[in-house]
Amino acid sequence: TSGQLGNGQVGQANDQQPVPQQVPLPGSAIDVTGGAEHSCALLGGGQVYCWGDASWGQLGNGTYNSVYGPAVRRTTPVQVWTGSAYVAIAAGDFHTCGLTAAGEMDCWGHNEHGQLGVPQAGMPQCYSGWWDYCSATPVRVAGAPTLASIAAGRFD
Repeated sequence: TSGQLGNGQVGQANDQQPVPQQVPLPGSAIDVTGGAEHSCALLGGGQVYCWGDASWGQLGNGTYNSVYGPAVRRTTPVQVWTGSAYVAIAAGDFHTCGLTAAGEMDCWGHNEHGQLGVPQAGMPQCYSGWWDYCSATPVRVAGAPTLASIAAGRFD
């Protein structure tokens, strides 16, 4: 695992935890979402905490792989760096999005295929076996209509 269980451990690819794991959050989660190798929780006050693989910035705390090397992982929750409060969250394989009460959407993480809804120009490149574009902090999806719900999918 890449730490996506949030129990402070990183294991082998085939490790399984058949018993639910307690995730140390600073409040009660009202929503939880999971990507390919990361997980996130939305707290009652609109804050988002994520944990697991951060190679493409999908945890939203400013961390991503900028050089060839081992994956950047967080085995316990880290707070997403944002000034927004969210009412819903959704995780794709290597990206995450949050919906504000005003119906606006922010996304962070892998953007090689435009899944963040913003142009790649000016974005940093991150590395996890290959170079891709990413944003390690939330970016506002500009030009979208007022949204009532969100979903995220694969990267391709």
